[in-house]
Amino acid sequence: MKTSKVHISMGAGPVRAFTFDEFPKATVKDLGALGIAMDETDLGVCAAMDALPNMITQGSVATPLQFLQWWMPGMIEVITRARRADAMVGRSIVGSWEDQEIVMTVKENIGQPQPYGDLTDVPLVSYNTNFVKRTNVRFELGIKTGKLEDARAARMKINPYNEKRTSLAGAVAIGLNEVAFYGYDSYDASTNPTGGNTYGILNAPELPDAGTLAQNSGGESTAFKDKTYAEICADFTTIMSALRVQTGDNFNPETDGVLIAIGMSAYQYLDTQNSLGTQSVREFVQKQYKGVRFLSVPELDNMGGTGVHGMYVIADSLNGRKCGDQCVTSALRLLGVEPKIKGTLEGYTYSTAGFVAYQPLGILRYTGV
Repeated sequence: MKTSKVHISMGAGPVRAFTFDEFPKATVKDLGALGIAMDETDLGVCAAMDALPNMITQGSVATPLQFLQWWMPGMIEVITRARRADAMVGRSIVGSWEDQEIVMTVKENIGQPQPYGDLTDVPLVSYNTNFVKRTNVRFELGIKTGKLEDARAARMKINPYNEKRTSLAGAVAIGLNEVAFYGYDSYDASTNPTGGNTYGILNAPELPDAGTLAQNSGGESTAFKDKTYAEICADFTTIMSALRVQTGDNFNPETDGVLIAIGMSAYQYLDTQNSLGTQSVREFVQKQYKGVRFLSVPELDNMGGTGVHGMYVIADSLNGRKCGDQCVTSALRLLGVEPKIKGTLEGYTYSTAGFVAYQPLGILRYTGV
């Protein structure tokens, strides 16, 4: 029997990668001797070959992705709902952090003139006092970072202290805004058994009951979204008249400043145009009443229940006094800084007495807007 032909035999040492640079005149026959099979018709085809029939490493691109990334500077923060308490009623820093109550004295003058008589007693004037109280509530919040956290954040070009301070400031602002609108139930059986007395814009006991606007021509809705330009304009004419009457003509809608705060879902209907498209509701109201300012307020959405939006009409002042105010006793107070073995701890506190209506006659409320 004919012996099979061995094309080439090499020991372990001489076996190495074949390159055409070393053998520029190698032919297909020579490659065949090396075990590289190629037909004459394949000479114009470039082929990539590996000594191993099956790959061991994971397939990848020539350049790893991490070398093709560009990182935007800074971070994109998740936004929160707009805070409108300060824009709606302002803020006064009153009292101090340690106070338990903030007390307002209400004075009413008393006196009735009588017909003159030589023998009659002179009628005397006097005054009556009442007291409006608000419970001061205190909150706390802190910052803590560790050494490993700092080191790893630094590799990301992030200062964790600065970022956490920003978070703390935002949380405090949100907390103050929440109490300003909703108040706070500070009931505690040991320290305050009578319950809390901290109220917000939406539930202060001095405020008048919320009314409703006129229904649309179809008689099925009081909401702006279901009304025409003329109907919404008529609503504002009625509102200005009602505020003038409620204040005993101490408010003049033609000259005095007034804020109209509307639930954010109803606010857009101030842009309802007349039939000619030449004037919006907003333009009509501000032309008729020079002191009117409008404000969109998220907290007035669902004021009277699901899908029922509200509106507050607040005169800037009556008899020289703000109609409503937010009483903050401490916007932010550092409790202390405590160095620890593995990091640093900072503690902060703030306190507020919520909202008080100094002149409730200068405020109107509506639901179903």
